[in-house]
Amino acid sequence: MFLKLNTMNFVIVLLTFITMTYGYSLSYMPNFNMKNTFDRIDNNKKNFDSVFDLMTQKENYCFMATISNQKNIEGYPYGSVMGYSLNEQGFPILGLSSISRHSKNIQDNKSVSIVILEKKIQNIFQKRVVLTGNLKKIENEIMDDYKIPSELTTQYKEIYMKSHPDALWIDFPDVNMYVLDDIKDIFYIGGFAKADKLNVDVYIDYLNKNYNM
Repeated sequence: MFLKLNTMNFVIVLLTFITMTYGYSLSYMPNFNMKNTFDRIDNNKKNFDSVFDLMTQKENYCFMATISNQKNIEGYPYGSVMGYSLNEQGFPILGLSSISRHSKNIQDNKSVSIVILEKKIQNIFQKRVVLTGNLKKIENEIMDDYKIPSELTTQYKEIYMKSHPDALWIDFPDVNMYVLDDIKDIFYIGGFAKADKLNVDVYIDYLNKNYNM
């Protein structure tokens, strides 16, 4: 009986120690917040620097999610992979074919989310940023019942070609330019247990001060 009680007491003490140690470790884990972790807004300049570095990589590719309007998957997220570049303000610009699924989705719902990662995908903990907002189409001009590229469309295509010199399709008549300048949320993942929601207005101010084409 004495042995059983001692064993039971030992187990209780051990479990208590593990629980306290685990809780203590989590509370001091970098950027870990037990309450409202993903709603906490962080204005750490290092995070803005990291997001800026991701956005300005030479080989600019991203994943983009749109809201599907296809009959069998209406309302479901639809994922795409594409190149992007940055306009003079530092906002992502995309060239999308009007016959693509994602373009047709955007016609009905401009809400998108794009994910930009480090060049090589090595593991699930590598740095990345998720930008969520409304994608705006750059409208072309109408002359004699024909659509001709607007000045801004031409400018954006030239910018895009500097980042993607092999993208000759960018001048196809069905390709339209889009810009993600209405950003609603910026979520940065800097590694294991390092996730922060960034203040959008502060990041835009950061771009104004630091981005030069």
